[in-house]
Amino acid sequence: MRKLAALVGHILEATGLPPEQVFAYADQGDLYPLGRDRGPLRPEPGEDAPVLRQVELGTFRYDGVIQIERYPGAGHDFAALITTWLIECDPARDGLADPALDIELNIRGGDCDVQVAIEFEERLEAVEDPAGNIPFDGTRWSLASVTITPATTLTALAAVNTGAGHIPGKGDGR
Repeated sequence: MRKLAALVGHILEATGLPPEQVFAYADQGDLYPLGRDRGPLRPEPGEDAPVLRQVELGTFRYDGVIQIERYPGAGHDFAALITTWLIECDPARDGLADPALDIELNIRGGDCDVQVAIEFEERLEAVEDPAGNIPFDGTRWSLASVTITPATTLTALAAVNTGAGHIPGKGDGR
């Protein structure tokens, strides 16, 4: 629920609200296990460290619900605050529902109570770590973002030469 926590932090920072006015929780969560190998995590050149394994354990899809009591601003401003955070911090929302904003006005003091439900999807990624708290596949792991290391060298290449420069179907009557 890193995204939900980050959004709550953004709301607190941008509005100056005290934390006791903001409540957040995950609802309707679905976990999709994968166990997909994400390749080795190699140390930086010149660094003396082991090559570690990385895995994508699964995907967690949930509704992040945020409730704010006595929000002093305008509802449109709050909607814009959420929208701009989503654009900047969660751009890969393909297949996820658009945020549903449920804004309730409190007539007594000119402020409003706000409830926001936003569907999030987060990858559960892990890196091999002897001190990690997750046992999996005979070793220990820690949750961490996976780093895909691009290949920098090519050690072997096997190719078949079917005729120097000949493209099948070109000029051979086919």
